[in-house]
Amino acid sequence: MAPYRAPSRPPAPGRRTILRALAAAGGIAVAPALHAQPRPPIRLVVPFAQGGTADRIAREVAVHLGRHLDAPMEVHNVLGEGGVLAMDEVSSAKPDGRTLGLANSTPIILATLLKRQRSYDVFRDFTWVAILGTYANAMVVASREPLTLQQWIARAKAERKPLRYATIGEGSAGHLAGEFLRQTFGVDLVHEPVGSLVDAYPRLDDGTLAVLFDGVPSAMAQSGSSPTRRIVAVTGDRRHKDLAYAQAFGEFATHPSFVIWAGLVAPPGLPESERVPLFRAALATLGDARFRARMAEMGVDPSQLVGKPALDFIEADFIRSATLLAKLPPVTR
Repeated sequence: MAPYRAPSRPPAPGRRTILRALAAAGGIAVAPALHAQPRPPIRLVVPFAQGGTADRIAREVAVHLGRHLDAPMEVHNVLGEGGVLAMDEVSSAKPDGRTLGLANSTPIILATLLKRQRSYDVFRDFTWVAILGTYANAMVVASREPLTLQQWIARAKAERKPLRYATIGEGSAGHLAGEFLRQTFGVDLVHEPVGSLVDAYPRLDDGTLAVLFDGVPSAMAQSGSSPTRRIVAVTGDRRHKDLAYAQAFGEFATHPSFVIWAGLVAPPGLPESERVPLFRAALATLGDARFRARMAEMGVDPSQLVGKPALDFIEADFIRSATLLAKLPPVTR
């Protein structure tokens, strides 16, 4: 069968590289046309609560990927065990193209490295479709006045009492960022895992939490109009364009990266009749200017990794995360 040929219009930046990688992996060399008839609804399983960063990304993906697949997509939030229950559900689903998962670092990388109970093997029990984008955590503190990160640290140390900080769970990117802050600057921080970061924000207002680490998209939405919540830092290497006042961790110390990724996975054993249209639709979604603009508005750096390049990214993140965990106290392992 004749090989797939790219459209005649100039490809988006990086598109040729992705097409070549997919063709080499057998992803599009024998690509049939997309389904002629609309498909049944596709479930997109999200491992965290509504309103959080993963949920916000998933709902954008559902709109754009569904359009490219000519199928309605329904977002299902499956909570529990730091995302493990949701990923268990995806890995054990029937490989018929009707179930996809929104994966990220916590239930994939850290659940494996921390040896949490789960039914899936990251490399054996998923079809890795794409890396959708990366984003940092925001450090949200309880304060009625603007503060720099250094001012908050000085104030926290002057209080001479333990301060509670909330994250989505032990070993999460937020937990690692909090531990880094505690060790580097000597702030007396006590970790408190919570089931839903969205539901934890009121505790900043009533003083039972001092700090909360949440993905930038969710943190901006939850803190924008509140007089008692301030974003004082982001945990990446550079400032966010819409949070110019909030320092980046990379500005004041040499630190490991606390950037989070969001990926798209399917059950293992996906037949070529489903895999090829899905990969093509993912490629089209990641190159869609409207999708990329919406991701950027939320504080997510959109990716263009589909198929094997996405899997290579995951393997590299395993190495980076294992190195970081080895430097932290045993409580995080």
